[in-house]
This record gives sequence, C-alpha cells and structure tokens, in this order.
Amino acid sequence: MTFHLIEKYAPNAKTACDIGGATGVYAIPLALSGKDVCLCDISQKEIDLAIQKAVECGVKLQVKKCDVFTDDLFLGKTFDLILCLGPLYHCHNERDVREVLSKISLIMHSGSVAILAFLSKYAKLNKTSRKTQIDKDDMRNLINFHNFINESNSGLFIFREKPELPISYVVPEQISPFLKSLGFIVEDVVAADVFEKCAPTAEYSEIVRFTELAYQLGRSAKLNDGNHIIVVIKK
Repeated sequence: MTFHLIEKYAPNAKTACDIGGATGVYAIPLALSGKDVCLCDISQKEIDLAIQKAVECGVKLQVKKCDVFTDDLFLGKTFDLILCLGPLYHCHNERDVREVLSKISLIMHSGSVAILAFLSKYAKLNKTSRKTQIDKDDMRNLINFHNFINESNSGLFIFREKPELPISYVVPEQISPFLKSLGFIVEDVVAADVFEKCAPTAEYSEIVRFTELAYQLGRSAKLNDGNHIIVVIKK
C-alpha cells in the first residue's frame, strides 16, 4: 500500500527521507528506483543491516543514527518525499506527536509529500477478528485492551506505557482534522490493511490490480477496518 501511495502522490520525487527506516524495507527499493535516499534510525544495528542490504542490491544509502527529536535532523535539508512509518507508533504523549510532525515539517518544501503511519485504536480488535479461532488468551487480552481504551478516553490519541516501548494509538476518524489544524494539507487517509498479505504465488499484474482494490476499499470502508492508518500530507 505504501508504494502504491508513493507512486500515486510522489511519482517524480528525486529525493527521499525514511525516518525510522530500520533495515531499509522502503529505503532500498526507493534507491533502486533512482532516488537519492537518506535513512535515519535510532538503532545502529538496524542501520548496519540496511547498509549491508543496500550493498548487496548495488545501491547507496545516506544514513544517520538519530531519533526524530534531534534538533539538527538534517541541517536545513529538505526532501521531495518523507516517510514516517513507525515513530508515531511509539510516542509517550501528544506533545511527542506534535514534535515529530514539527520535525517532519522542517524537512518538507512546498512540493514535498510526507506519508505517515498511525496505529489504529481498533488494531487489536481487527487482528483478533481475523483469526479462525479465538482462544481464552485472545479473549482476555481483547477485553483488557478494550477496558484500557475506554478508561483512557483521552481524545484523539491513546498512549500506553510498556517496559520495552510506549505504544500510541489514534482514533482514525479524528486524524485528518488534527493534521489540518497543524497547517498540513491532507491528501489521503487510508486503512492500510483491509486485507492480509497477498500470496507469494500471485502474478505481479494481479497484485497491482488487487492493491488498487485494497486502496479503494481502504478509503471507502470505515477506517476501523484496518490496523494501520496511512495519511498522505503536503505543506
């Protein structure tokens, strides 16, 4: 879905920045397509793997070890395409969310496209509902999470502190007005995983056609039908 949105909204992008890009799942294909790509991540281990994979694929990535809150994220540089497909899942509070979006804004120019991923507050419900059999642990976890969501009742974002990483959820219906209030132009909002992954035996042409169908359904179906909400914004 992400590549579908890139092709739709940033087909002519020459430069790209993948914030929280980990091992280069998106950065390397973007580099293979001829883009000048910068990947930043907080984990040196992930960066090293991305560099290794890039070498194996015959492309070069610019890399930077940092978190998204770094003041000099890219020293005034801007990009045609910015991806932020992970950091917004792990914010401690709304202040963090606003800070991430502020940093993204700083590396956008008037023609830039940024693609953001949020974790829907309905994610656990969706994941459980797709199982062929729901066991006692599923039931208990879903009930506990539902109670947590209801007790939080904190508006647009719901934050859950965990020992390893905080997890931040969003109310899908409210994300577009929030981003507009920050001065962004919201081009698209899509429930990214209305369906599970395509079978590896599918033909490429079939996958392309199916992805377009999934995209249309992700826009027209209720946004709580997907675990992840993908938003395309411009300045």
